[in-house]
Amino acid sequence: MPDTTFTFRVDQELKSEFTEAARANDRPGSQLLRDFMRDYVERTEHDVWFRAEVEQSLREADDPNVELVPHEEVVRKWQARRGQLMRKAKRKRYRRGSSGCAPRSAISKSSSIYRTAQPTCRRQTCRQNRNNRREPRG
Repeated sequence: MPDTTFTFRVDQELKSEFTEAARANDRPGSQLLRDFMRDYVERTEHDVWFRAEVEQSLREADDPNVELVPHEEVVRKWQARRGQLMRKAKRKRYRRGSSGCAPRSAISKSSSIYRTAQPTCRRQTCRQNRNNRREPRG
């Protein structure tokens, strides 16, 4: 795509401030203006799409042939879904241990974790793996 020149008038003070700000960020002013133009076009395209979606939704809401779902039914379904997700999270937390790390008993002694003293998670406050201590078996 061939480049074209875009000329426009701007206040001298604004131009100086813009040039100084661009220089402070190690970016050429022309690149910042191109980025701004690209972002503006993308936002405008998104706005057009969003407005079309809203208009379509309003038309559907006004259409007498559309079957609407009662609010109570939506709430009931989402409460059931939330309950499922909470139970799943509890099971996962129980399996992983309260700190979010795999319990020491779940790691075999031949595991490279024991040999390399690497924690089983990225949390620095993991109590189970702090200083790579072994828990006594009992």
